[in-house]
Amino acid sequence: MKHKGPETTGLFQPQTGAGVLKRLQVAKIQNVSRTEATEQIHFQKRNLFLNSEENSVFLMLFLAPVFLFLFRLDHLEAGIWNQSQKIENRVRDEIHLLEMRSKGIMATASFFFDRSGFEMPVDSNLLTRLHQAAIGLDQSDAWPQQQFQWLAEKGILGEGIPQEFGGCPISKQELLSEYEQLSAACLTTSLILTQRNGACQRLSGCSNDQLKQKLLPALARGELFATVGISHLTTSRQHVRTPAVAAEFSGDLIRLNGTIPWVTGAAQAQYVVTGGTCHDGRQVLVALPTQTSGVAVLPHAQLMAMTASQTASIELRDVSISSIHLLAGPVNEVMKQGQGGGTGSQVTSTLALGLSRRMLDLLQQQAEIRPDLIDVADCFETELNRLRKDLYQSVLESSADPEALPSIPATAAEIRERANSLVLRISQAAMAVSKGAGYVRGHPAELAVREAMFFLVWSCPQPVIHSFLSELTCQQ
Repeated sequence: MKHKGPETTGLFQPQTGAGVLKRLQVAKIQNVSRTEATEQIHFQKRNLFLNSEENSVFLMLFLAPVFLFLFRLDHLEAGIWNQSQKIENRVRDEIHLLEMRSKGIMATASFFFDRSGFEMPVDSNLLTRLHQAAIGLDQSDAWPQQQFQWLAEKGILGEGIPQEFGGCPISKQELLSEYEQLSAACLTTSLILTQRNGACQRLSGCSNDQLKQKLLPALARGELFATVGISHLTTSRQHVRTPAVAAEFSGDLIRLNGTIPWVTGAAQAQYVVTGGTCHDGRQVLVALPTQTSGVAVLPHAQLMAMTASQTASIELRDVSISSIHLLAGPVNEVMKQGQGGGTGSQVTSTLALGLSRRMLDLLQQQAEIRPDLIDVADCFETELNRLRKDLYQSVLESSADPEALPSIPATAAEIRERANSLVLRISQAAMAVSKGAGYVRGHPAELAVREAMFFLVWSCPQPVIHSFLSELTCQQ
């Protein structure tokens, strides 16, 4: 229920900003106390802020000294200085928020993102809705069901799935372009989408036609959710001699025991593409139904950021599934078989690039009103564009004849190192230029600083970590 405040009769009828000082004069004639008058003005001022933001920006900036003087005077006369300070601070906070909104720093009504340079621009309305919901999603930790409904409505969930199963083709460059734009709007939604698409890619690339016919059409329509739990086969827990998940064949059954450490959307998934290691070191990849007996999804972790991804561990206790769920193997290094992004892949770097672009937009907005930041924003923009060029060039290298291409400037691993470095530095730069406001929970810079840390732990190979440590210790 909306707060109505005091009765709005007589002196305190809602008026435009120009009537505020006049009401003070009328208060003297009607013998209304200054304290009551100023309190009502404060109430009206808040209504102006909520109902007419553009007008209230200028009103508040010009009349702020008057409000502050009157509040302080009334409470000094009453002998309650502490209360006066509290009210004064509230006024200052509102003025500061208005200033920020007038400069576009806290704007949520539109998405400040230039999509003109993209081969496959994502629908601007979708990006705006994702961007507007991002802060609330971070603070609520709720599963982004609505966001995925939006993706389904735009046909994004069918991309990459073969047409025979209800999907539509998409090139690697187009997919990365889409990820870059979506992650600039909402990193949480983008992360979940990459994990879901990773499962779809593994299913699409396998030779198990029966399983593909069963799962892919529903996935393309958004009626089924699948994810991946493969980090233990690539980067996670590689220092442990005992495999995280042990696999054993027994006739037509595959038995699995152990713990899948990182599964995004674990509690929401009907299937998890995961794997295990056999006693001879070979590995298998399966589509694991999460309702199978012995499968236990643990409570999701409270992460520094993106807790709404509901990333959790899954325990497997004497789980037995039919070999009909086998996607690949047994074979050495099963993750190098078929389709899907590996460690340090372009997908991870692309999401870091998208977050970096979001913070570049913030820096450029600030540079418009603070000329001393122009060089800073320009330097970051040059670095981001160079990284983006090299990233998309590396995709061409992996999908075309190398002899038909110009020299490739960087490998995927080198690009990941640069992407990590950029996203960490530019998010902290955005925090610095936002000053104290950027340190408040819910500010775009504060969210980005937390999100940037994710790239230090998400499929981050040792060479990338060592490169980052060298940068921290000024050895580069």
